[in-house]
Amino acid sequence: MVSLVSAMHPRTEWSTWRTWRIPADSSHVRQARAEIRQAVAQFGDDVADRVEAASNELMANVVVHTSSPDMTIRVRDTGTALRVECRDDGSPATGPSPRDPLEEYGKGLMLVRALTTRQGHLVSEGGRTVWFEIDHQ
Repeated sequence: MVSLVSAMHPRTEWSTWRTWRIPADSSHVRQARAEIRQAVAQFGDDVADRVEAASNELMANVVVHTSSPDMTIRVRDTGTALRVECRDDGSPATGPSPRDPLEEYGKGLMLVRALTTRQGHLVSEGGRTVWFEIDHQ
C-alpha cells in the first residue's frame, strides 16, 4: 500500500516534504509514480513529465539493485525547483558505476541526469539517498 504521509498544500512553496513510504516492489512503484505525478501536476506538463520519469528511475533502481525491503520518496518545492529524494534501506554503495554506452541496461542514472537540473547521492550505513532537482521558474 502506498501512503502519502504529508498533507496537500496549495500552489505556493511547500513548507514541508510530501513523503511516501512504500515496499520496494514494482507494483507499488507504479502507484507511487502516479501519486507523485498528481502531486506535481500543478507545475505544468513538462516539469511533471520529467519528475515522473526521473522518480521512476530512482524507485526502479531500489527494486532492482538493493536488498532494501522498503523505500522512502520525498518531494518538496524549494520555491524555484522541485527536489525529489529516494532513500533505500539497503546496503550502502559507492555510487553509480561507469557503464558501457552499448550495454542494454545501466542507463537509468544517465536518463536522470538528462532530465534534471541537478542530481546527486548521499551514502550512509543505513542505506543511500539519491536525489534530483528540476527548476520550475
